[in-house]
Amino acid sequence: MASSQNQRFIGFPPPLLGERPLRLPVLGAEPGRWLALDKPAGILTDRHRWHPDLPGLLAAFNEQVEMGKPELEPYEITAARHVYILEPETTGVLLLALSEKAIEELRDAYGSALMNFTFGFLARWDGGDKKRTCSLPISVHTTEPRALVSHQSGKKCETVFQMDKRLGNYAWWKAEAKYMRPHQIRLHAAEVGLPVVGDRLYGGPPPICLSALKRDYLSRGVEKPLYDGLCLHLESLELPDGARLESPLPKGLGVLQRRLSQHARD
Repeated sequence: MASSQNQRFIGFPPPLLGERPLRLPVLGAEPGRWLALDKPAGILTDRHRWHPDLPGLLAAFNEQVEMGKPELEPYEITAARHVYILEPETTGVLLLALSEKAIEELRDAYGSALMNFTFGFLARWDGGDKKRTCSLPISVHTTEPRALVSHQSGKKCETVFQMDKRLGNYAWWKAEAKYMRPHQIRLHAAEVGLPVVGDRLYGGPPPICLSALKRDYLSRGVEKPLYDGLCLHLESLELPDGARLESPLPKGLGVLQRRLSQHARD
């Protein structure tokens, strides 16, 4: 969703989501039923044992609901809960249910695979098939904060990958799923030979610096990556009623994509 003068935001003053204030764009809403926010990196959907030191968006949101924050009044919130989990490293569309009835209905729809998720991500171009599918079962590691493929204890899931555009030695891919197991997109991408750039956990390429794209680049001091994060973004969510919620690329990820496109033409 492009920003405009009519774009609405939900503000989070410190220390709710960290030391600095944050304003998260509202991507869409149906008062009393659901609200979609544009989640940045580095924030949990809800508190999780894998990331005990990161702030949880849902707790911060509900704290402001309980305080009666005026900017939340138009959404008619009686009980806010997340419909699904977005990992802290992943940015994009986050859907919250706003009432007990909506929680039950939306989570049931999600669990019944009635929602369509479309991710965008960056991977090295390997010259292989432009469409790939992975349906390997996924389980959560018992002691480490990661997922793994397991034909004994894993749960069924499927991800369909389609190359969107070639960017020199890299490519921008779309990943579609109707349900998301923990780390599903990242693990499945690695399994089909497309580990996500910046994904150290699943063997992804390191973040990209400008010196890797420009032969005559002269670095001054320690060079910073063009985007120092996981290059994975939940671009859109389609709800069972056909409503489509879209999130623009984070600024840094958009800059990286444009740089790659520019140098691919040079």
